[in-house]
Amino acid sequence: MQIFFLDESGYAAGDWKSEKNLVDQPFHVLAGVSFPADKLPPLYDHIREEIAKLGIEGVDAKKLGKGIEIKARDIARGGGYWARNEAKRNGVRDTFLGSVKKFDGTAFLSIINKRPHSEKYGSPADPDGLALNYIYERFERFLKESEDYGICVHDQNKKTEDDVQKVLSDLNTEGSYIMYHSRVFDTYTIKHQDFTRIVENTFGHSEASLGIQIADFFATQANTFLKDGRPAGSGWWKTLYASLKTEPNGKPEGYGYKEFP
Repeated sequence: MQIFFLDESGYAAGDWKSEKNLVDQPFHVLAGVSFPADKLPPLYDHIREEIAKLGIEGVDAKKLGKGIEIKARDIARGGGYWARNEAKRNGVRDTFLGSVKKFDGTAFLSIINKRPHSEKYGSPADPDGLALNYIYERFERFLKESEDYGICVHDQNKKTEDDVQKVLSDLNTEGSYIMYHSRVFDTYTIKHQDFTRIVENTFGHSEASLGIQIADFFATQANTFLKDGRPAGSGWWKTLYASLKTEPNGKPEGYGYKEFP
C-alpha cells in the first residue's frame, strides 16, 4: 500500500485571474509525495532525529508531526530566526527534501502557470481543480504500473476543501479524459481514465502529519524555484527534481513533473 501526501502552494483568494493575483501568485503548485506504508515509521524517526541534531530554538523535534511543524514558507523566505541561522535553515530544507529518495518514496509536481492558462482559454478551468486532476491521473498510473493500491492524505484547507471534494468525487465516479500526443505521427488520441487503485481520500492537518509537511516543502520550494526564474545551479532544486517519478527515458517531464500549459 502506498500513502500519498498532498499539499499546495500558490493559492490565491478571490479571482485567481485578477492582475494582482497573477503577479503575486503566478503559479499554482500541487505536490504529492508517496511512500510505502511500512516506510513511514523509520521515515518519521529519521526526520525527528535529524531536526533534533540542528538544535533549533523553540522546536521540540520529538513533537514534529505530533502537534507542531516547521513551515516550508518560513524556510523559503529565510527571515527572522532563519536569516540569522542559515546553516540550520539549509539543514531543515535538506532533511525534508532528501527524505523522499532516502525512504523509497516518489514525488510528483502538478503545476499550473496561471497567466498563459488564463490567456489561452476563453473559460479557463480553476487551477486548483486542474492541478488535482493531473496529479490524480499520475498517481493512478503509478499504482497500476507497480500493481499496488494507494491512500491519499490531503492537507486540510477549509477554504478549498469542498471544491477539492467535488473534484475527487467526479474523478472517482466518472474518471477523466487524457489526451495523448504521438510525436512520431503528430496525432492526438483521447483516452478515458478510470480510477480503481486509489481506495481512499482523507484530509489531515499539517501539524499532525510529517507526510503532509514533506509535501509542503516540495510544493513551496518548487513554487519558490519557479517564481525566482528557475535559477541554474540550485542544489536543493536538484535534490527535489531527482525525487520525481520519471518516464522510461529517465526524465520526469510529463510524469513526475507536469506543467500546464
